[in-house]
Amino acid sequence: SQVQEMVINVLLAQCSDKDAPNLLRLHAVRGLSHVGGSADQVNKYSTPLISTLIRTVEDVDNAVAAEAAQALAAVLAVISPAAAVPMLDQICAQLETSFQDHNPLVRAHVVEMCGLLQRFAMGDDHDAKVAKHACVPLIVQLVLHLGDNSSDVRLAAKSAMRRLGHAVHPPEV
Repeated sequence: SQVQEMVINVLLAQCSDKDAPNLLRLHAVRGLSHVGGSADQVNKYSTPLISTLIRTVEDVDNAVAAEAAQALAAVLAVISPAAAVPMLDQICAQLETSFQDHNPLVRAHVVEMCGLLQRFAMGDDHDAKVAKHACVPLIVQLVLHLGDNSSDVRLAAKSAMRRLGHAVHPPEV
């Protein structure tokens, strides 16, 4: 509906407004994470939604960045492969950058997102092959994060390795 579209556009704008108070941007990100509950809405707004959340993961405010990482994970859990695969290079590039974040909560969410990418890399169709190619460099980062200082990051890395490693390199290979 028009109202829903207007609300989503306002939330997207508030997330991107670096002059807005951090609390307002935090609540805007939370609002966008609720869009992640509806696959239809996520697919409809996939490009601006993912682009905005990727930029917001780099926010200087730890709470906003962590919330954006969690919201992006929620979106990746429901987005259709057809909507996600064209953006995987951008998503993976941001994940690689965010692996080095000083905030362990952001790192844990980013590592968790790597595991969520496995659903795009399953199969032998063109989209799955593109996804596998985009995800291979993330495996190295996941291995490195098995030794992270944060137990949350280590646990997320183990889980993501099981999921993504299986999709990118099936047992029979």
